[in-house]
Amino acid sequence: MLNTTTNQALPGVAMTSSMLILAVVIGALLGHFVPVTGEWLGNRADYTLLALVGVLFFWCSL
Repeated sequence: MLNTTTNQALPGVAMTSSMLILAVVIGALLGHFVPVTGEWLGNRADYTLLALVGVLFFWCSL
């Protein structure tokens, strides 16, 4: 029988969701309170997202 949710997969899903929500909140706070830093980070969003995806795939698979 096909079982798509396992106990081992749930912590990774929760961690991924938490990290994405945290990234959105941090980005919103930076853009509101420190716009210059938010703009600097926005210009490097491709590198930031690449690093985040790499961390999620390789760190969560350990």
